[in-house]
Amino acid sequence: MTASSKIASLRFDGVGKKARDGKILLRDISLDLFPNEVVALTGPSGAGKSTLLNIAGLLDSPSTGSVFVNGQLVGSRSKSAKTRIRRNEIGFLFQAIHLVLSRTTGENVMMGMLHMGITSAERRARALGALRRVGLVDRFEQLAIHLSGGERQRVALARSIAFEPLLLLCDEPTGSLDRRTGQHILELLNEASTGGASVLLVTHDEEVADGATRRISIESGQLVGADVERDRT
Repeated sequence: MTASSKIASLRFDGVGKKARDGKILLRDISLDLFPNEVVALTGPSGAGKSTLLNIAGLLDSPSTGSVFVNGQLVGSRSKSAKTRIRRNEIGFLFQAIHLVLSRTTGENVMMGMLHMGITSAERRARALGALRRVGLVDRFEQLAIHLSGGERQRVALARSIAFEPLLLLCDEPTGSLDRRTGQHILELLNEASTGGASVLLVTHDEEVADGATRRISIESGQLVGADVERDRT
């Protein structure tokens, strides 16, 4: 199956974003993310990376254009419908980890599935499986406060992949990590993509970007570079 015959996990069609003060944040963004790929998004600070990621994660809305998540046009959906899509189909991994340090590692991973209609037994099973994938299954009962920074980031990744999202959005997930741990996180993201997910990874790290399936760049709110080109259905 060619890329053009797949349903994109994320599609932007002519997406623009204007701030309240009139500043143009995004200009005519057209982009497809397909299953089984990690797309690195690079660019200088203020170029529009975070704005693009927030719109992809349904945390913000475009001023113009259309956004599709897993084939669904989301612009006309209600706030509650967008929340359901975000909870059930989109995983998030940020540099700011947001673990509850007074809870165990396992509880932190399971909390990401609380509102998905998954039984407690299934949440536990999925959490164990995700922690096994990131090499921390033996820390299931350990309080998160006792984990190192790299371990906490791996727990955050486990939380984001435990429910097997179709779209995984990552904002500088390796930025505060040492090189070895950062490389491990990238390997795990590539593993998640081979399981069928699409991964959009914002990074300033050239080595991380080079390890992605595809690399795109944004400057002054516009995508640039040869890898932006793709087949459209």
